[in-house]
Amino acid sequence: MTTKVRAQTQADEYDLLTEMYPPKDGIPAPDGMHQEPHFHRISDFFRRFFRSRSDVLVTVDNFVYYEEGSPNVKLSPDIMVAFDIDIEDIMQVDSYLLWRVGKPPDFVLEVASKSTWRRDLREKRDIYEWMQVPEYCRLDPTGGDYYGEPLVIETLVDGRYQRAETRVRDDGVTMWRSRVLNLWLYQIGGLLYIYDPVEGRVLTTSFEEEDARIEAQAERDQAQSERDQARDARDQAQIARDQAQIKRNQAEVARNQAQDARNQAEVERNQAQAETEQAQIERDQAQAETEQAQIETEVERQARLRAESERDAETQARLRAEAEIARLRRLLDPQQ
Repeated sequence: MTTKVRAQTQADEYDLLTEMYPPKDGIPAPDGMHQEPHFHRISDFFRRFFRSRSDVLVTVDNFVYYEEGSPNVKLSPDIMVAFDIDIEDIMQVDSYLLWRVGKPPDFVLEVASKSTWRRDLREKRDIYEWMQVPEYCRLDPTGGDYYGEPLVIETLVDGRYQRAETRVRDDGVTMWRSRVLNLWLYQIGGLLYIYDPVEGRVLTTSFEEEDARIEAQAERDQAQSERDQARDARDQAQIARDQAQIKRNQAEVARNQAQDARNQAEVERNQAQAETEQAQIERDQAQAETEQAQIETEVERQARLRAESERDAETQARLRAEAEIARLRRLLDPQQ
């Protein structure tokens, strides 16, 4: 029961404080349309940078009440960063009550506009110095038309503001060191940029990171598409090479078949030539046999003729012998 009573009492206290010290006055900022894009961009930088810490407060255009019991004694930093504080308690009250938090914000930033720049340079600067806000930063998106310079950071030294450490880049841009944030701030083209010396990188907003992510994804998609196209081209080239190889193989087969046909034709020609030569040999042999037969026939005829001639000669010789014998007989025997 005691816990419930204590919780109710605390809730009533928060309601009372919120009613007495409202977070907004309901009056729109006169140059809000020009300033709000910078508010969102810069607060996004800081919220993303300190998102791992639960004791860091980053607010945009919220009231800071710096005199207890005097709800009209307040001012509204465009951007405010506070470290080592009870975030839950501040969120319940929804305003920064200096006496309740126990310390001033650690870093405040004002964005110059036509209706606020004079107050930023004088009244607000004096109040921040009186409150002992460790660092006061002023951004002039016009490049210096209001504040006289694009960007400046003032830091407390012995209770008074002095210009913070700077360095000039090779491109002529002046960078301001925030010891409180451990960051370097600079302005280009009316926009605030923040460099983290620990990580060695320029901070990005969630929108820029999303744009970068989308762009990187688009580049990856484009690269993948190009790889796919290259792979398709390689596949098509491989198909063409394979088809060319098939055609070469087919041509080689055709050449081999043609060579085989030529070889077969040559074999057949050689075989025909051999057969022709064999036929010629056989014809020559037949001719030789014929001639041999003719010779033998002639020899036989000549032999028969000689034999007939010899028989005739013998017959003639016999007849002559017989005639001679008859003549001799007649001579020997006159009576015959």
